Amino acid sequence: MVRKLEKIQKIANGILQHFTAMDKGFARVESDLMQVKMFRNICYDADENLNKALLTFVKSLSTIQKRDPLVSAVTDKDRRQKISDSLMQLRQVAGNSLEMIMDYIDQYPDSGKKSYSLEALHKFSSVLEQEFRVLEQEINALKMHFILEDRKEQLMETIRVAEEENQQR
Repeated sequence: MVRKLEKIQKIANGILQHFTAMDKGFARVESDLMQVKMFRNICYDADENLNKALLTFVKSLSTIQKRDPLVSAVTDKDRRQKISDSLMQLRQVAGNSLEMIMDYIDQYPDSGKKSYSLEALHKFSSVLEQEFRVLEQEINALKMHFILEDRKEQLMETIRVAEEENQQR
């Protein structure tokens, strides 16, 4: 499970690096400084929000790595819930960031001629969408793992209670 969490962290870090690359790449091909500034602000906001969500996620990851082996199942369930919440926050922030970029592209002034800037924006957004899909798949897989663990614990508890009842008879 820790490897899956670390993989999600690497994907999110890749998305963060992509925002920086988008900003630098767009600044090279766009001649209108107002457009560069607007796009740069969007990239900075997206980067900042995703970075905050990633820090929350990393904190929840560190609690799993430092886990005491004598921790009860209830605490494990609570930790899984905390990690799950931070994963959902990470997904939400990444989705919002992608949406901000897509909104900017939709509102980008098109002069009717072939624009390297617009072409670059579409390429950037395409790569960003792919990264987001990979992030979403990994988060969904981990959420399913957590659900299975919770159900397994419930089943084990039910079996334990049933065995105790059988012994009392």
